[in-house]
Amino acid sequence: MRNPLPLFPARQVILFTLLIISSYSQIAYSADPGVCSPSNGTIPELHIDINMTAPPLGVTAGQGYTYPVVVAAPGAITCPPTDPAPETYSVYTENNGYLARDSQAGIDIGEGYYFRLQVGRTPGFATTNSWAIKGGSSPVISQPVYAAVILYPPATPRPGIQDIVIKDEIDLGYIVVSENDLSKISSATSSNDGLTHVFVKGVIHIPPTCTLTPSPLAVEMPTLFAADFAAAGVGGPVGTPTKLEVQGVCTGGGHEGVADLVHISLYSNFAGDNANMIGVQGVPEIGLTVSDNEGKLLPVNGAVAGTVLTKQEVVGDQKMGKFSYPMSFQLISRTGTAPKPTAGYHATVTMSLSID
Repeated sequence: MRNPLPLFPARQVILFTLLIISSYSQIAYSADPGVCSPSNGTIPELHIDINMTAPPLGVTAGQGYTYPVVVAAPGAITCPPTDPAPETYSVYTENNGYLARDSQAGIDIGEGYYFRLQVGRTPGFATTNSWAIKGGSSPVISQPVYAAVILYPPATPRPGIQDIVIKDEIDLGYIVVSENDLSKISSATSSNDGLTHVFVKGVIHIPPTCTLTPSPLAVEMPTLFAADFAAAGVGGPVGTPTKLEVQGVCTGGGHEGVADLVHISLYSNFAGDNANMIGVQGVPEIGLTVSDNEGKLLPVNGAVAGTVLTKQEVVGDQKMGKFSYPMSFQLISRTGTAPKPTAGYHATVTMSLSID
């Protein structure tokens, strides 16, 4: 009876810390027609010190953060006295002479990664922010508008990239409050007066890329008689444990493989009787448990099961972090009865890694 247990790498946990320093003043009206001020007045500059983790290798969608500083507060917009009375509003972003919807507005920060300035309604982690917010048929902003920094990974995965440190502020672009409908906005403003200028610096942590061996990861449990499960009683072990030693090699990140702390979690794709039980779909009499090298039962419900430190190994000019995590798999009689005749059984467990 062969029991493949494919173990997949985890999506890294995305963590953000931030320091925002901003100043406020009333708008200095631009020569561009249609540029207006929100009810809280225009913020001339927004300086962001960012400390964030990039999406893991293989994720191609942008991810980032919407910052809890209100760039455009709810309320009526104020436009130049020479303009007609506004009938609508929009809040949008631009950079380098382009609207942020244009590919040329992206900011290259190296290693294939780039920033894009966007706007959002809700502070916090973001993947779906937009380059603009359309206000409808009213010149009154209905909800707060925030600046959002979205990081886009390389189109082609690049294993082994180290953290990106931005020591000098990057000009991320401008946020514009306008009385014009978005359908009438086709190009960036010609003057930067009356706009919010956004800058960013800090650290982009690049998650290490890990490979696991043996590949594929599979455990073949011993062949047993159905009567062995009945003899074991409810919850009793059946047969002897089968050992699997997972070897990992990680490249990239910030520690160059020196004492990176690897957190290991296990997910049973079919629930058993408790947090430590792997169920076998279609065979309710059989379960499995997993233990570490010390014999401690490991949870299989997604909680952190264990941790291990990497050890650096240098191959050529590449610094890698290696680790080993032995596990033992034990068959369990869940019901104390013999399983019904079957051609075989299998259980699937997902293994996820996150690295400090």
